[in-house]
Amino acid sequence: MSHPKYKFIGSPLTKLMEECAEVIHASCKIDKFGWFGYNPEDPKKITNMDKLHNEIGDLREVICGIEVEMEQQSSEQMEKNE
Repeated sequence: MSHPKYKFIGSPLTKLMEECAEVIHASCKIDKFGWFGYNPEDPKKITNMDKLHNEIGDLREVICGIEVEMEQQSSEQMEKNE
């Protein structure tokens, strides 16, 4: 996920799209270079599996946020319809 100072920038929907794209990107790296491959320029040698694991965690967090947003939107729509 991005730097913590950017945590509150962007809508929940934008964050969801971004995190989905990052999971896709990490998955593609595994498909191309294997689960235990890593970027040779990365001094920490973080594996593709670890990167995917981190991105899935970020996605889970954002999914919780989008679910809250969906509930809020539903509540607002119900209030308008009353």
